[in-house]
Amino acid sequence: MNILGANTQCDEKILPITKKINFISLKMLTIVCSTLCILKVSLCLNFVSMNKTKILVVFGNNVRESRRKTGLSQEELAFKANLHRTYIGMIERAEKNITLTNVEKVARALNVSICDLINE
Repeated sequence: MNILGANTQCDEKILPITKKINFISLKMLTIVCSTLCILKVSLCLNFVSMNKTKILVVFGNNVRESRRKTGLSQEELAFKANLHRTYIGMIERAEKNITLTNVEKVARALNVSICDLINE
């Protein structure tokens, strides 16, 4: 008998089995957690791509098309519109929900109306 009143001989046989089960459970838990994390990341990525609303995509494509017609680079357009150059790229890729103030800046820099940038 041990301190807890259990049979020591029995403990010696059960302890390795318990450790093995715990190790297997830990491995399975790790696999499940890894799978869930991967699934969670995947769902987040899908949500981000689904979150691009049609108007942002249309607006971004129209900005890109107008910019190319005028022969401006993203950097030149950004300078004319008083915006950061990476912001123009994000607009064109529909990654930014642009404010009305910045819509006006981009339209003026491209010498087009706001309607030209919003309409399909």
